[in-house]
Amino acid sequence: MPTGHYSFSQLNMLLRCGEQYRRRYVMGERIPPSGNLVRGKCCHKTCEVNYDRKIKIGEYGSPDEMADLFATEWNMNKYDIAYTPEELEGRSISVVEGAFKDQGVRMVKEYHGTFAPTVEPKKTEERFVVEFEEDVPNLVGIIDLIDAKDTIIDNKFVGKTPNATGIDTDSQLSIYDYGFRVTEGRKPSALKKAFCVALKTSTKIVVQEVPPRDDDTIHRMLLRLKAAHDAIRAGNFLPAAEGSWVCSKRFCGYWTTCRVRP
Repeated sequence: MPTGHYSFSQLNMLLRCGEQYRRRYVMGERIPPSGNLVRGKCCHKTCEVNYDRKIKIGEYGSPDEMADLFATEWNMNKYDIAYTPEELEGRSISVVEGAFKDQGVRMVKEYHGTFAPTVEPKKTEERFVVEFEEDVPNLVGIIDLIDAKDTIIDNKFVGKTPNATGIDTDSQLSIYDYGFRVTEGRKPSALKKAFCVALKTSTKIVVQEVPPRDDDTIHRMLLRLKAAHDAIRAGNFLPAAEGSWVCSKRFCGYWTTCRVRP
Protein backbone atom coordinates (compact mmCIF):
# COMPACT_ATOMS: atom_id res chain seq x y z
CA MET A 1 0.00 0.00 0.00
CA PRO A 2 1.43 3.44 -0.86
CA THR A 3 2.48 5.68 1.97
CA GLY A 4 1.09 9.13 2.60
CA HIS A 5 -2.15 10.50 1.26
CA TYR A 6 -3.70 13.23 -0.86
CA SER A 7 -6.39 15.66 0.21
CA PHE A 8 -8.38 18.36 -1.52
CA SER A 9 -6.28 21.13 0.02
CA GLN A 10 -3.07 19.55 -1.26
CA LEU A 11 -4.39 18.98 -4.77
CA ASN A 12 -5.97 22.42 -4.94
CA MET A 13 -2.68 24.07 -3.99
CA LEU A 14 -0.75 22.03 -6.56
CA LEU A 15 -3.13 23.01 -9.33
CA ARG A 16 -2.99 26.68 -8.31
CA CYS A 17 0.78 26.84 -8.00
CA GLY A 18 3.23 23.97 -8.02
CA GLU A 19 5.95 26.05 -6.35
CA GLN A 20 3.59 26.88 -3.49
CA TYR A 21 2.90 23.15 -3.14
CA ARG A 22 6.62 22.35 -3.15
CA ARG A 23 7.32 24.88 -0.42
CA ARG A 24 4.43 23.67 1.76
CA TYR A 25 4.30 19.91 1.28
CA VAL A 26 7.78 18.97 0.05
CA MET A 27 9.92 21.44 2.02
CA GLY A 28 7.50 21.58 4.97
CA GLU A 29 7.46 25.39 5.17
CA ARG A 30 4.30 26.34 7.03
CA ILE A 31 2.87 29.85 6.78
CA PRO A 32 0.95 31.17 9.82
CA PRO A 33 -2.80 31.41 9.14
CA SER A 34 -4.55 34.69 8.38
CA GLY A 35 -7.33 36.17 10.47
CA ASN A 36 -9.91 34.97 7.97
CA LEU A 37 -8.65 31.39 8.16
CA VAL A 38 -8.64 31.30 11.95
CA ARG A 39 -12.10 32.87 12.14
CA GLY A 40 -13.38 30.22 9.73
CA LYS A 41 -11.77 27.45 11.76
CA CYS A 42 -13.43 28.67 14.96
CA CYS A 43 -16.80 29.00 13.25
CA HIS A 44 -16.49 25.45 11.91
CA LYS A 45 -15.86 24.18 15.41
CA THR A 46 -19.28 25.45 16.48
CA CYS A 47 -20.87 23.52 13.60
CA GLU A 48 -19.10 20.32 14.58
CA VAL A 49 -20.21 20.65 18.20
CA ASN A 50 -23.80 21.71 17.54
CA TYR A 51 -24.55 19.12 14.86
CA ASP A 52 -22.96 16.40 16.97
CA ARG A 53 -25.18 17.50 19.85
CA LYS A 54 -28.26 17.29 17.67
CA ILE A 55 -27.32 13.78 16.53
CA LYS A 56 -26.65 12.52 20.06
CA ILE A 57 -29.39 14.14 22.15
CA GLY A 58 -31.88 15.40 19.58
CA GLU A 59 -31.62 19.13 20.22
CA TYR A 60 -29.49 22.06 19.16
CA GLY A 61 -27.62 24.45 21.38
CA SER A 62 -28.79 28.06 21.23
CA PRO A 63 -27.10 30.68 19.02
CA ASP A 64 -25.83 32.38 22.18
CA GLU A 65 -24.22 29.14 23.36
CA MET A 66 -22.51 28.73 20.00
CA ALA A 67 -21.35 32.34 20.14
CA ASP A 68 -19.75 31.63 23.52
CA LEU A 69 -18.06 28.55 22.06
CA PHE A 70 -16.75 30.61 19.15
CA ALA A 71 -15.34 33.20 21.55
CA THR A 72 -13.57 30.47 23.52
CA GLU A 73 -12.10 28.94 20.37
CA TRP A 74 -11.05 32.36 19.09
CA ASN A 75 -9.27 33.24 22.32
CA MET A 76 -7.32 29.96 22.14
CA ASN A 77 -6.32 30.30 18.48
CA LYS A 78 -5.84 34.05 17.96
CA TYR A 79 -2.16 33.93 18.93
CA ASP A 80 -1.35 31.86 15.83
CA ILE A 81 -2.59 34.54 13.43
CA ALA A 82 -0.38 36.50 11.05
CA TYR A 83 -2.72 39.22 9.80
CA THR A 84 -2.32 40.20 6.17
CA PRO A 85 -1.85 43.87 5.20
CA GLU A 86 -5.34 43.80 3.69
CA GLU A 87 -6.80 42.59 6.99
CA LEU A 88 -4.93 45.21 8.99
CA GLU A 89 -5.77 48.15 6.69
CA GLY A 90 -3.41 50.30 8.73
CA ARG A 91 -5.13 49.46 12.02
CA SER A 92 -3.50 48.08 15.15
CA ILE A 93 -3.57 44.32 15.74
CA SER A 94 -5.73 44.74 18.84
CA VAL A 95 -8.37 46.64 16.87
CA VAL A 96 -8.38 44.10 14.04
CA GLU A 97 -8.49 41.22 16.51
CA GLY A 98 -11.56 42.66 18.18
CA ALA A 99 -13.25 43.30 14.85
CA PHE A 100 -12.68 39.71 13.71
CA LYS A 101 -14.01 38.33 16.98
CA ASP A 102 -17.14 40.50 16.87
CA GLN A 103 -17.74 39.55 13.25
CA GLY A 104 -17.32 35.86 14.04
CA VAL A 105 -19.84 36.08 16.89
CA ARG A 106 -22.39 37.65 14.53
CA MET A 107 -21.75 34.98 11.89
CA VAL A 108 -22.16 32.11 14.32
CA LYS A 109 -25.39 33.54 15.75
CA GLU A 110 -26.80 33.98 12.25
CA TYR A 111 -25.78 30.50 11.09
CA HIS A 112 -27.08 28.64 14.14
CA GLY A 113 -30.14 30.82 14.41
CA THR A 114 -31.34 30.49 10.82
CA PHE A 115 -29.65 27.72 8.83
CA ALA A 116 -28.74 24.99 11.33
CA PRO A 117 -32.33 24.49 12.58
CA THR A 118 -33.38 23.60 9.00
CA VAL A 119 -30.95 20.64 8.93
CA GLU A 120 -31.56 17.12 10.21
CA PRO A 121 -27.96 15.89 10.56
CA LYS A 122 -26.93 12.25 10.24
CA LYS A 123 -23.14 12.47 10.30
CA THR A 124 -20.74 15.31 11.01
CA GLU A 125 -17.01 15.58 10.28
CA GLU A 126 -17.25 12.31 8.38
CA ARG A 127 -13.81 11.09 7.33
CA PHE A 128 -13.38 8.94 4.23
CA VAL A 129 -10.39 7.12 2.76
CA VAL A 130 -10.25 5.98 -0.87
CA GLU A 131 -7.58 3.40 -1.62
CA PHE A 132 -6.22 3.16 -5.16
CA GLU A 133 -4.46 0.40 -6.98
CA GLU A 134 -0.82 0.78 -8.07
CA ASP A 135 1.50 3.20 -6.34
CA VAL A 136 -0.96 6.04 -5.73
CA PRO A 137 -1.48 7.38 -2.18
CA ASN A 138 -4.92 7.25 -0.61
CA LEU A 139 -7.38 10.08 -1.15
CA VAL A 140 -8.52 11.35 2.24
CA GLY A 141 -11.21 13.88 3.13
CA ILE A 142 -13.53 15.03 5.88
CA ILE A 143 -17.10 15.94 4.92
CA ASP A 144 -18.51 18.71 7.11
CA LEU A 145 -22.03 17.33 7.25
CA ILE A 146 -24.29 14.65 5.81
CA ASP A 147 -27.99 15.10 6.47
CA ALA A 148 -30.75 12.54 6.87
CA LYS A 149 -31.46 12.64 3.13
CA ASP A 150 -27.81 11.92 2.24
CA THR A 151 -27.14 15.49 1.17
CA ILE A 152 -23.50 16.48 1.47
CA ILE A 153 -23.27 19.93 3.07
CA ASP A 154 -20.10 22.00 3.06
CA ASN A 155 -20.13 24.98 5.44
CA LYS A 156 -18.23 28.14 4.53
CA PHE A 157 -17.69 31.25 6.65
CA VAL A 158 -16.49 33.93 4.27
CA GLY A 159 -16.14 37.64 3.80
CA LYS A 160 -17.46 37.85 0.23
CA THR A 161 -20.69 36.79 -1.46
CA PRO A 162 -19.97 33.58 -3.45
CA ASN A 163 -20.22 33.21 -7.20
CA ALA A 164 -23.68 31.91 -8.04
CA THR A 165 -22.33 29.19 -10.35
CA GLY A 166 -19.15 28.27 -8.47
CA ILE A 167 -20.73 25.19 -6.94
CA ASP A 168 -21.10 23.63 -10.40
CA THR A 169 -17.34 23.16 -10.78
CA ASP A 170 -16.31 22.99 -7.13
CA SER A 171 -13.54 20.35 -6.96
CA GLN A 172 -13.92 19.88 -3.22
CA LEU A 173 -17.54 18.80 -3.60
CA SER A 174 -16.57 16.48 -6.46
CA ILE A 175 -14.03 14.77 -4.19
CA TYR A 176 -16.57 14.57 -1.36
CA ASP A 177 -19.14 13.09 -3.75
CA TYR A 178 -16.65 10.44 -4.83
CA GLY A 179 -15.58 9.70 -1.25
CA PHE A 180 -19.24 9.24 -0.26
CA ARG A 181 -19.85 6.83 -3.15
CA VAL A 182 -16.86 4.69 -2.28
CA THR A 183 -17.68 4.64 1.43
CA GLU A 184 -21.46 4.24 1.25
CA GLY A 185 -21.81 2.33 -2.01
CA ARG A 186 -24.28 4.83 -3.48
CA LYS A 187 -24.49 8.40 -4.72
CA PRO A 188 -25.37 11.25 -2.36
CA SER A 189 -28.78 12.76 -2.94
CA ALA A 190 -27.43 16.26 -3.50
CA LEU A 191 -24.45 18.57 -2.95
CA LYS A 192 -24.94 21.74 -0.94
CA LYS A 193 -22.82 24.68 0.17
CA ALA A 194 -24.00 26.84 3.05
CA PHE A 195 -22.21 30.19 3.08
CA CYS A 196 -22.33 32.51 6.06
CA VAL A 197 -21.16 35.82 4.60
CA ALA A 198 -19.73 38.57 6.79
CA LEU A 199 -20.81 41.99 5.61
CA LYS A 200 -19.55 45.23 7.13
CA THR A 201 -22.30 45.55 9.72
CA SER A 202 -24.35 42.37 9.30
CA THR A 203 -24.27 38.80 8.01
CA LYS A 204 -26.29 36.76 5.54
CA ILE A 205 -26.75 33.10 4.64
CA VAL A 206 -26.41 31.97 1.02
CA VAL A 207 -27.30 28.36 0.22
CA GLN A 208 -26.43 26.71 -3.08
CA GLU A 209 -27.50 23.18 -4.04
CA VAL A 210 -26.91 20.97 -7.09
CA PRO A 211 -27.47 17.29 -7.96
CA PRO A 212 -24.63 14.81 -7.41
CA ARG A 213 -21.88 14.89 -10.01
CA ASP A 214 -22.39 12.88 -13.18
CA ASP A 215 -20.02 10.05 -14.01
CA ASP A 216 -18.05 12.12 -16.54
CA THR A 217 -17.30 14.77 -13.91
CA ILE A 218 -16.10 12.14 -11.44
CA HIS A 219 -13.94 10.58 -14.16
CA ARG A 220 -12.34 13.93 -15.02
CA MET A 221 -11.66 14.57 -11.35
CA LEU A 222 -9.84 11.23 -11.09
CA LEU A 223 -7.81 12.00 -14.21
CA ARG A 224 -6.75 15.30 -12.62
CA LEU A 225 -5.76 13.43 -9.48
CA LYS A 226 -3.66 11.01 -11.55
CA ALA A 227 -2.02 13.88 -13.44
CA ALA A 228 -1.24 15.63 -10.14
CA HIS A 229 0.28 12.42 -8.75
CA ASP A 230 2.44 11.97 -11.84
CA ALA A 231 3.69 15.56 -11.57
CA ILE A 232 4.55 15.15 -7.88
CA ARG A 233 6.33 11.86 -8.49
CA ALA A 234 8.37 13.45 -11.30
CA GLY A 235 9.15 16.56 -9.25
CA ASN A 236 7.45 18.86 -11.75
CA PHE A 237 6.21 21.79 -9.68
CA LEU A 238 5.21 24.44 -12.19
CA PRO A 239 4.66 27.92 -10.75
CA ALA A 240 1.38 29.76 -11.20
CA ALA A 241 0.92 31.53 -14.50
CA GLU A 242 2.15 35.11 -14.65
CA GLY A 243 -0.78 37.39 -13.87
CA SER A 244 -2.65 34.75 -11.89
CA TRP A 245 -4.45 36.05 -8.79
CA VAL A 246 -2.64 33.37 -6.79
CA CYS A 247 0.76 34.79 -7.70
CA SER A 248 0.54 37.95 -5.62
CA LYS A 249 1.69 39.29 -2.28
CA ARG A 250 -1.91 39.39 -1.11
CA PHE A 251 -2.72 35.73 -1.70
CA CYS A 252 0.61 33.92 -1.29
CA GLY A 253 2.51 33.75 1.98
CA TYR A 254 5.64 32.65 0.12
CA TRP A 255 5.68 35.73 -2.13
CA THR A 256 8.57 37.62 -0.54
CA THR A 257 10.92 34.60 -0.66
CA CYS A 258 9.69 33.01 -3.90
CA ARG A 259 12.46 32.16 -6.32
CA VAL A 260 10.29 31.88 -9.45
CA ARG A 261 7.71 34.66 -9.23
CA PRO A 262 7.67 37.31 -11.98
